[in-house]
Amino acid sequence: MKLKHLIFAVPILIVIGAIGYKLIEGWPWIDSFYMTVITLFTVGFGEVHPLSYSGRIFTIFLIMFGIGIVTYTFWHAAQLALEGKLRTLFYIRRSQWDMKEMKNHHIICGFGRMGHFVVYELQKHNIPLLVVENNEELKKEFETRKIPYVIGDATEEEVLIQAGVMNAKSLSTLLPTDAENLYVTLTARSLNPHLYILARALDEKAEKKLLRAGASKVISPYRIEGSKIVNALIKPHVVEFMELVTDRASLSLSLEEMKVMKRSSITGQSIREANLRKRFGIIIVGIKKPSGDMLFNPDPDLIIEEEDILITLGKPEDLEKFSLVCQGEAK
Repeated sequence: MKLKHLIFAVPILIVIGAIGYKLIEGWPWIDSFYMTVITLFTVGFGEVHPLSYSGRIFTIFLIMFGIGIVTYTFWHAAQLALEGKLRTLFYIRRSQWDMKEMKNHHIICGFGRMGHFVVYELQKHNIPLLVVENNEELKKEFETRKIPYVIGDATEEEVLIQAGVMNAKSLSTLLPTDAENLYVTLTARSLNPHLYILARALDEKAEKKLLRAGASKVISPYRIEGSKIVNALIKPHVVEFMELVTDRASLSLSLEEMKVMKRSSITGQSIREANLRKRFGIIIVGIKKPSGDMLFNPDPDLIIEEEDILITLGKPEDLEKFSLVCQGEAK
């Protein structure tokens, strides 16, 4: 029997005992409740009033059943504490409090196969996230893996607000149908006009609708996997290299994007003048301009401007140092 059922069983037993004394002995309600409590918790006080023969029989059965339930309830609560269940409960309450304070986190709508993978990768790199899922049976897994979550329908405004959509960095809608992903995109965009929204599309026709609804990026899993298969067949070595570069566990290199702030020391310098390869050991493989244009293998004489997003390749520790330069916190 679960602890919550046992906790409810104790007050129900007290009510039953009070009704029994009221009907058998005709005592006032307060005396009946008092007699039931001192009997169940064995505090050692005497009888409130002399008991009749029927009252004594009732008291015997009340002691037999009642003390057993009360004792087992306290024992089970102690066992839960020893097993760490109370610590889990504390974590849940703390997570709900922390959730209100979350900022720049990634909201993942849907915890299917793709949602599992995305959450696993984000957790592996200690990136703040929150899952919105409609299946209450997944709560135990979320709590075990210490994943902040909201149980509810991601298409509803109240649920996204509870998930902190106003302060989120991004939202990924990975629900089973294109219609659901479209509703989530519309709702999230109306709540946060500046939010980066990534939506999954199963049907090619849905891609344009999702973009019109406000999605920043639409992905088609079947198209992506199909392209990977073709590339693996005709360009296996290129695919192997890209997998090594993008998998941080396989190679000590990472691909990262860095936004150049106005106060950065490299703002207004050319790539050659910034001398990033010598200073930090990193390579700029691409630059996304504020206009949206993406420049691959940029010219060394290209001027780095405010709001440029630099696609960089290098060791994690070098990229971390360079990130401070882009933010203007180091030179």
